[in-house]
Amino acid sequence: MALVLSTVEAISHQYPVVLIPGSGGNQLEARLTPEYRSSSLVCNRWYPPNKDVGGWFRLWFDPTVLFGPFTVCFNERMMTIYDPETDDYHNAPGVETRIPHFGSTESLLYLNPNFKKITSYMEPLVKSLEKIGYIDGKNLVGAPYDFRYGLAAADHPSYVASKFLSDLKNLIESASNSNGDKPVILLTHSLGGLFALQLLNRTSIPWRKRYIKHLVALSAPWGGTVDEMLTFASGNTLGVPLVDPLRVRQEQRSSSSNMWLLPSPKVFDVTKPLVVTPKAKYSSSDIARFLQDIGFPEGVRPYKTRVLPLLESFPAPYVPVTLIIGSGVKTAEELIYKDLDFDKSPEIKYGDGDGTVNMVSLLALESAWGGREDQFIKVIKNHGVSHTAILRDEIALDRTLAEISSLNTEICSRLLPTERDIVDAASGGALVNKTPAQARELFNTIAQNTQQFGTRDNVVRPVSEIGNSSSLEYKLSALTDAISKLVVGNIGDSKGKPCGVCCLEGHPTDACPTLQNPEVNALFFNNNNQKKYDPFSNTYNEGWRDHPNLRYGPPRGKI
Repeated sequence: MALVLSTVEAISHQYPVVLIPGSGGNQLEARLTPEYRSSSLVCNRWYPPNKDVGGWFRLWFDPTVLFGPFTVCFNERMMTIYDPETDDYHNAPGVETRIPHFGSTESLLYLNPNFKKITSYMEPLVKSLEKIGYIDGKNLVGAPYDFRYGLAAADHPSYVASKFLSDLKNLIESASNSNGDKPVILLTHSLGGLFALQLLNRTSIPWRKRYIKHLVALSAPWGGTVDEMLTFASGNTLGVPLVDPLRVRQEQRSSSSNMWLLPSPKVFDVTKPLVVTPKAKYSSSDIARFLQDIGFPEGVRPYKTRVLPLLESFPAPYVPVTLIIGSGVKTAEELIYKDLDFDKSPEIKYGDGDGTVNMVSLLALESAWGGREDQFIKVIKNHGVSHTAILRDEIALDRTLAEISSLNTEICSRLLPTERDIVDAASGGALVNKTPAQARELFNTIAQNTQQFGTRDNVVRPVSEIGNSSSLEYKLSALTDAISKLVVGNIGDSKGKPCGVCCLEGHPTDACPTLQNPEVNALFFNNNNQKKYDPFSNTYNEGWRDHPNLRYGPPRGKI
């Protein structure tokens, strides 16, 4: 118990957590400059009317995107443009963007604070972390980013995304330094996991060992998704009602992060078609041809040069990784266009996944690193939990919190299994889910109960074996003395009586020297070396009383 009480201090020393959201998982603000030109009068510079002093307004999430005329405004302002000369992406002319609340979780809680109920994102996860002792801005920080921009392969520029990695690296170092130099836990969702892995593989191993405790990735699409092919071919409203997918298709195609999420030929079976038309079939190795055929030829070059190299390998970061995923939710596995019109919605065949990401992609890192002794990887599945529900499902949240909490303390690894069971039972669940104050109170109670009731004699013994009890030992000692006196008395009485064998005095009949003669032994006691009631004899009866399990004897040991 002293060991347990001394290690409970570890619970209060939590590793800082850095939250990295997925695509569309944080607020995005914009400001229009005189260069801005709109294709619609509705989208002129006066819209939206609600701006701050500097002219900034919320671009994502703006609920007016749900209404047809304003969907055009949203598309034009969200769109990014690929410049072949610079080999990089940038905003549409006249549109400036910024990320609010970097370093805080505020931007991740709700995509629009004015519509909390319908735009809640990481709010359940953040509140759950706060319940186990995390504090926003102290040991819990958020890393929102411009999710429209993806990273590029080596030797290719990606100014916005690379700037985010630099800011993320600085945030990690700051969080560590302000929390006693403890390494951080990276907790990511969806696309955020890809950024985290890229950061790890673009930093030195000494830096990772110094600053990273663990990567916990929720629903990460490591190898892309078939659903992303639907986005590029026909547009994808992601279940948002009232929105025409064709109205948002151009903006979605322009996003380099969306291109990053196309199916990887390293992960998806290259012999299996993912998109089928009357004239062609497209597997994960045919993405460039697919982009050409759907009418997006300008996407072929950046895909081949910037994105494809990122999809063809998954270097191990030599940082412990835990994947927490959903499963058992029908997920698009094959898109069937019965004619050549990609403007129409396809017939969809489904397979396993989380409703957005295919199972083969969710498990891509396990497939790549499984069996390696130098790379720890663990998978936690949540059956029936979808891609975004993993952030609010009660069971999934409990498992995520348990994983985070287990990293914060070594107490569970230092307890024996039986001790861990006792503590978990006493805590009404898992100790690691307790706050520091609750854990300390629990151990104080256990310690007091131990002092009050003393030790328990719970050694498992045969039926008639006697345990350690001072009163029983005293009684046994007295009984032994009485028997000894009785035996001695009998022996003393026998001195005056003749032996029944040799008729001489001085010894009892059963101690007659004649019986000790080897020849007599051989004649009458040829099995003298065998116990009278030997369990291995031919005539053994289990009911006889000197069976080994029925013998009286001293205790076999103490706990």
